[in-house]
Amino acid sequence: MTDDPIDSLNLARQRARDAKQRELAAHERAAKRHDQAAEVQERLGHPDRAAQARHYAAVARERITVAHAEQATWEAEVLAYDSRLAAATPPLDRPEPAI
Repeated sequence: MTDDPIDSLNLARQRARDAKQRELAAHERAAKRHDQAAEVQERLGHPDRAAQARHYAAVARERITVAHAEQATWEAEVLAYDSRLAAATPPLDRPEPAI
């Protein structure tokens, strides 16, 4: 564990990115598996089950789209926060003006 707040912040951000990547991977696997299940159900002569599996695959793909949008929004918020922080923090090589 680190005492530096910036290191802690960066570590938390990386954990959040990793979690979102795991979420995306899970949705991608689900979509793939449901598509495969639909193919199997079609071959077995169960069009109703195939339709259900295709629906589940579509839902998983929608979740992928939502997760990507959430990630993009979060990354934009992180950049905006960092920009505000950088603008409010005086450079280290210049002393702060005396008031």
